[in-house]
Amino acid sequence: MKPSTPLCSHGGAMPAVDLAELRSVIDPFVPLGRSGLLPALHAAQSLYGWLPEAVCAEVARALNVPLADVHGVIEFYSMFYPEPVGQTIVRLCTDPACSLRGAEAVLDAACRKAGISAPGETSADGAYTVERSPCLGMCNTGVAANVTYRRDGRYHNRSFGHVRAYTLD
Repeated sequence: MKPSTPLCSHGGAMPAVDLAELRSVIDPFVPLGRSGLLPALHAAQSLYGWLPEAVCAEVARALNVPLADVHGVIEFYSMFYPEPVGQTIVRLCTDPACSLRGAEAVLDAACRKAGISAPGETSADGAYTVERSPCLGMCNTGVAANVTYRRDGRYHNRSFGHVRAYTLD
């Protein structure tokens, strides 16, 4: 790798990003300036699956906000990703109500099924990222999960296999 190649924080080379499509996606938010930052970041992440540095810089430039503010928003909100994530993101609630219903066992099962060793990792094939999540507001049906933005509250360690119904493959 060349020394001038930008790096992601995980140490890998940062992939090249075509910004032409991004500009059309964030264009509706440009007149909003700083107020358009959240929806612009959501739109950008929907386009790329994560928020590469070049995308962050273009959003900052287009909305006329400091790049530090863009990074601050990404760091504050846990569903913005500055690094590549899996095509399917599994977020499992580990707050008290779900923990009492076996959240840790479900989390372990999800990690095993995805082929990763710990929450927060992405499978080698890029198919899955498994994460701990704060309360998903489904305490009455836990263990609650959010699978690529679809909420479900019926997970337990014996039935976790039905997560594949939500995948893109």
